[in-house]
Amino acid sequence: MMEEDDPIEEEIPVYLSKSLANNLNVIQFPIKNHMYNIDRSNITNCCYKPESKQVKIDFKLDTASKNYDAFKGDMLAKIADGNRASTSYDKNDHPTFTSGRMDKATYTSSIGVENPRYAVGLMEAGGMYLVPVKTFFQMRQTYSYFDKGDKRTKAEKGDMEEEEPEEDLKQVTVKFARTGDSEKIKKAREKSYRFISQIGKDEPWCETLIYPQHTAQSQLERHKISSINICSDISTGTNMSQDEYFDKLVNSADANSLDASLAQTLKLKEEDTKPEESEVILCKGPISKRQIKKLPLLDQLKVILKDAKLFSFNNLMEIIGTTENTTEKVLQNLKLCGVMIRGNWTLQSEVLYPPSYVSSVNGISSELMCRGRDYVLFKLIRNELMSLNRQKISAIIQLPQEETREILESIACLKSNKTWDLLKPPDYEFEKKYPDIYQRQEALWKAQEEKFLEMEADKNEKRKRTRSVRESKA
Repeated sequence: MMEEDDPIEEEIPVYLSKSLANNLNVIQFPIKNHMYNIDRSNITNCCYKPESKQVKIDFKLDTASKNYDAFKGDMLAKIADGNRASTSYDKNDHPTFTSGRMDKATYTSSIGVENPRYAVGLMEAGGMYLVPVKTFFQMRQTYSYFDKGDKRTKAEKGDMEEEEPEEDLKQVTVKFARTGDSEKIKKAREKSYRFISQIGKDEPWCETLIYPQHTAQSQLERHKISSINICSDISTGTNMSQDEYFDKLVNSADANSLDASLAQTLKLKEEDTKPEESEVILCKGPISKRQIKKLPLLDQLKVILKDAKLFSFNNLMEIIGTTENTTEKVLQNLKLCGVMIRGNWTLQSEVLYPPSYVSSVNGISSELMCRGRDYVLFKLIRNELMSLNRQKISAIIQLPQEETREILESIACLKSNKTWDLLKPPDYEFEKKYPDIYQRQEALWKAQEEKFLEMEADKNEKRKRTRSVRESKA
């Protein structure tokens, strides 16, 4: 969108505050609207379990309100605590409702979600201050007084019943499990939901201090967001130039470690470089264009062709073409690692599948993978791959379906008629511009044509043998 159509009204600096980063938690309640807002309720008690990370909050109910059912409140209190004046069972226990009437609503959280990618923002003094949220607690109302009533009722009935006769003693055989197996079972049990829930039940509640919203203590905590421990990296980042900011962004610990590993890999001269060193470069994950520029030209071409799969020469020159990397120099290095297919370039099979390579699915060796891929490249150069589907190709190169698909996807794409063709349209202008390269590539493939024809002949011969066996059985 044009700048004049969407003018900038105001620029607001954004700061990242870390003063409350490890202590700021968000508590979410299921009900909140203009009629009933729990933020305006009175909190009578708040407890916390640090190990299982649970929160419990008691909110005071207005028992004098005309909307409060006094009869129901008395009945619920009696269910939870019973008749404490006449029941000896509950005399040493803390009552659920101290007033003898249901005077509070209890909310308990589920297991907190730690380290979410959220922050709480505060607009103050013309700037926005962001504080990372440590944990989210989702609160649900609990009705534990019903469970307490059931437990008390069962206990009272148990006292009234006669004691059961003692059972006769029986011999018990004890077997000890292996140490290794017991450790595995123990670790698996500790990760189970039942075990985690039991830990949460056994852990005692720790009471916390409560500061209402407009008190001096709460205002002091709120003031910490915008007063201290502002992250200097964020606040001063807006004063940098584009180049300084980019350098600071790229030159991170990961980038430095990558530079060190690449420098260690490429410290030998090009004529003394071993094949294993190129393998290290190709085995690395995707790297930025900035990091590619630091590699020698030959390794730049290897990395680009591996990631792009199939690339035209003009696109290569747009990426790596400089005053040092002239057209002649790029072509000279491209012959060492690339294969030309109808004007476009792809990585040689020996470079893509080095001697140490083993396929991830069926463990096929690099020799068989190179043999199968060269056959596919030959068919693409002759424009004959469209007459074959994946099943036929797999039978000819004698590789599993997974490896065959991996080879095809490294250079071709699947058409609607279930045949395969080049990822990019041919670049015949390049072939006309550099006929010597075209003739050289043709001579190399002509020398291997007999090998590929033998592969097809072996496949046809096996099919005839299978057919003759079936006829003899008939």
